[in-house]
Amino acid sequence: MRKVISNLSLVMGVLLLAETAALSGKPGALPGQAKFRGKSLVEWSVLASEWQVASGLGDASNLSDTVQGVRFLPPTIGGGEFEFNVTLEAGTALELSSFFVFGEQYDNGTEDDPADPIIPLIFETTSVETILDGRVVLEGITSDFEDLFFGPVPFDEPIAYSVPQPRGPGLNAVAATFVAGVGNVYPPLPVGKHTLENTIDSLFFGPTHVIYNITVVPHKK
Repeated sequence: MRKVISNLSLVMGVLLLAETAALSGKPGALPGQAKFRGKSLVEWSVLASEWQVASGLGDASNLSDTVQGVRFLPPTIGGGEFEFNVTLEAGTALELSSFFVFGEQYDNGTEDDPADPIIPLIFETTSVETILDGRVVLEGITSDFEDLFFGPVPFDEPIAYSVPQPRGPGLNAVAATFVAGVGNVYPPLPVGKHTLENTIDSLFFGPTHVIYNITVVPHKK
């Protein structure tokens, strides 16, 4: 089991803020098959994950951090404490999954298996709490968010790393192959300053605490 875990990479995120009102009984939660700006929650989550993987581990120069007015927040790789300052125009949505893992290919020809039973176990032993401006908007075990869970979903194309990530002799990761995780949708934030805070506690990866200090400015005419 430890060998399998060592071949899995972890990216933590926060959530997806969009122009959608509260649905499915959760504050602002968009069902997985619902559409926002022509894309489902799954599609937005995979796009954001692709950008986060490329930004955090490789080269995202060919990927935009904003798609159809949806801004992807900076990624967090592994556990620890993170804090980011983000400025955006009013009406710009924000997307970043609450918690996700992704699979890799290796230079010895092997790759992570999206059907590996360790993947659902990771989500069953990981909790998340997301707080927006002092209000808890998401809280619980990640595997319990059935309508917010996506994956494992293969990436359309492998994501080449600018610097191979060492995993041991003959096991340097060269590309991401799939992603699985939890995504959310919330209404856009009004002009002013906001705090988005995400706390993740994972049995396998330890704690992660992320603070986004968000400044929303009026839309430029």
